[in-house]
Amino acid sequence: MKLSLGTAQFGLTYGVSNTIGQPTEEEVALIIARARQHGIRTIDTATAYGDAEMILGEVGIEGFDIVTKIGGVDGPDLANEVRSSLSRLRISSLHGLLLHRPYELLADQGAGLQDAMEQLRTAEVVKKIGVSVYDPSDLDAIIPVFRPDIVQLPHNIFDRRMERSGWLQRLKDMEVEIHVRSVFLQGLLVMPSSARPARFARWQPLWEQYENWLRKVGLTPVEACLGFALANPLVDRVIVGLVNTEQMEEVLSVNPLTESVPQILASDDQFMINPSLWNS
Repeated sequence: MKLSLGTAQFGLTYGVSNTIGQPTEEEVALIIARARQHGIRTIDTATAYGDAEMILGEVGIEGFDIVTKIGGVDGPDLANEVRSSLSRLRISSLHGLLLHRPYELLADQGAGLQDAMEQLRTAEVVKKIGVSVYDPSDLDAIIPVFRPDIVQLPHNIFDRRMERSGWLQRLKDMEVEIHVRSVFLQGLLVMPSSARPARFARWQPLWEQYENWLRKVGLTPVEACLGFALANPLVDRVIVGLVNTEQMEEVLSVNPLTESVPQILASDDQFMINPSLWNS
């Protein structure tokens, strides 16, 4: 099962299309139960996701591979931060430990941070170590000094930089586990055009091409976006964030895409495809 359960919404009001807010703990428990029932075995979380780790621990995540992201710590403090995460999650070890801020590996404390991660892996506190990246240039800078077991990266119908740059194939050739996020571009790609924030109107020609293609192939936005990621043979896990079981059922019904997606839908405009720049 390629699907991985994203949990930013469990601890934060996250996503441009999220009008519901955070799910209740009871709803989270139902989501986790449905994920377990349908063979989803990976959960993605982070210390930056509000109370998400604590909520997961209270709900119970036995049998899942947990990947968490940590940022803003140096080598000597990393082990304590990981132990704190494990305590909140109520588990004894992690499948994956990722740096939320990969450029910390290039700072003065980078060597110590890498050593601390490797020690945690040797001690089997974590099975795999890696980074969460945002742009191909991150990998250009980091891979020469750090060999990750897992890389988490953005990839969707509009944002194909990692594939176009060759990094998806290069990571696979290195036997790195590839986890993709932002398949819905924080929900922007599945919003009705009437609800789309006005600041995205400047890309109207792109939206029209996208909507025309969806009509032509007879797919919903969720089917197209999730199916696109699931169909990529280079991708090991596809992270999806949910706030209720209705969304879970919709996601579980999606199959890998058999239709080719027009290259014209791929954008290099950072102000479109990079959510951190949306308010710039």
